[in-house]
Amino acid sequence: MVLGWDTGLIGGILRTASFKRSFGLEPNVDQSSHYISQKQGNIVSVLNAGCMAGGFGGFYFPARFGHRKVIAVGSLLLQTGAIIQTFCHPHEFGITPATITAESQDRAVRQLMVGRFISGMGIGLCASALVPYHNEVAPSAIRGRLHVLGALNAVIGIALSFWVNYGVQRDGYDAHDTRVWRIPFGLQTLPGAVFMLAIVFIPNSPRWLIEKRGDEKAARRSLAKVYNGDPHDPRINETIAEIHASIRHMNHDFGKMARDVSTSSDGTLTDVAPRASHRVKWRLVFKDRKTVFRLFLGGFMMMIQQWTGTNALNYYSPQIFSSLGLGNVELLATGVYGIVKVCGAIFLLLVGIEGLGRKWCNIIGSVGQVTAMYWIGIYLRIHPSVEGKSTTISAAGWMTVIMVYLFAFFFGIGWASVASAFSSELAPCNAELRSVSWAFATIIQWLFTTVISKIVPLMLQDLKYGTFLFFGTMTALGCLFVVFCLPETQGVPLERIDALFEGSTRDIVRRSLLTISPSGRRRVHAELATGAL
Repeated sequence: MVLGWDTGLIGGILRTASFKRSFGLEPNVDQSSHYISQKQGNIVSVLNAGCMAGGFGGFYFPARFGHRKVIAVGSLLLQTGAIIQTFCHPHEFGITPATITAESQDRAVRQLMVGRFISGMGIGLCASALVPYHNEVAPSAIRGRLHVLGALNAVIGIALSFWVNYGVQRDGYDAHDTRVWRIPFGLQTLPGAVFMLAIVFIPNSPRWLIEKRGDEKAARRSLAKVYNGDPHDPRINETIAEIHASIRHMNHDFGKMARDVSTSSDGTLTDVAPRASHRVKWRLVFKDRKTVFRLFLGGFMMMIQQWTGTNALNYYSPQIFSSLGLGNVELLATGVYGIVKVCGAIFLLLVGIEGLGRKWCNIIGSVGQVTAMYWIGIYLRIHPSVEGKSTTISAAGWMTVIMVYLFAFFFGIGWASVASAFSSELAPCNAELRSVSWAFATIIQWLFTTVISKIVPLMLQDLKYGTFLFFGTMTALGCLFVVFCLPETQGVPLERIDALFEGSTRDIVRRSLLTISPSGRRRVHAELATGAL
């Protein structure tokens, strides 16, 4: 929710007179509109740069210290960054002084960007640990729903921030009152505080406890909390056995590869992996073709998720609605956009990801997103931006507004959760390689989120309608990639997903195409169960 809140609030804040005045975002003789767009892009993108920096911690910290500790440190950074953003301006609370210097504006921008970077580091650290934690703790039957719950919380945060912006700016503060932007920044500490409290009650990952600590008793206690049962429940015994079998299999492969790439390892096949150096671990990642391929798949999914254009709408939806002629009610329209995103995520939670499966959710969502983006692009080609003009919106204009909402709904069904579900499930079961794989995927995600948040203001200014046609095309290409390259993972235990990527590239494509249909999916899952793959 904190990530969603921070993502959603900045778009509305950027439009306020108080924020523009406090941070020097008003066009004048010294600042062109192009320069202002660059400055806005820097303020937005620095959060994502921090997320990327925090994501690098996922290469080492979750496997070394455990998920809970990493999440706790990340949440502390989140709170610190939120406080800095709230109190970043050098002037007192209330009305911005009539005379404000360029020096104080530049200082305020630097303080704001430091706060957003620190918040981003916290988000990146939490993201690097939370999704693998969900995979390692959750039973396979509900693993997909947990991914959707995470995405649902994020879009709820986005929706709440939209409505907070609308309420604060509608109900009574002067146009130059700094509380217009301080209140939204400050309120993000509330879900952050709840998040910090919740960490106390979550169990450690049983896979991490066994693989890194050798503590089966603690792993059983963790699973007993998950299943709400006895530590020696048959389901828990089965899960513990699968974890041990997976670790033996991975250590055997790890040991064979380690001897190929390192002459310094003298351990047995069962203890090479825990004692392998980080240098050996990195060389193993890139030596094994299957691991490299899965690393690429996870990173590519997170990259395409950003190139669908979702964060372009999250960050700049008020500006986009204004360009469609909704200048007086742009924040209200943005609030409705947030609610529609929540509806899409709820639909996916209740019906989609464990019913239709990951692939079909992605295909349906992609078709809806492509249709919406192409409509918006074509409309803006025929009817250029009317931002700042008094005009009556045509029927086609209202249809374009509806298309923005449909994009939000279909993104919630498809790329919002399916990309992270696939990326995290594709990671190898070994804790070291799993941490590398998911960290790589999250860094790719934040890298392209940073790029998009930086360039979208310039794209909207220079490319205009082409921005939406570009995002629609990228979504279509991503959908084709999912159809041909990703076997369905719905209902497959985490320890058996490795088998989906056995064999040649042709075998993987065959399984990917087979698992589109329910009968083909049952056939592949039967082969998994019997060890025929």
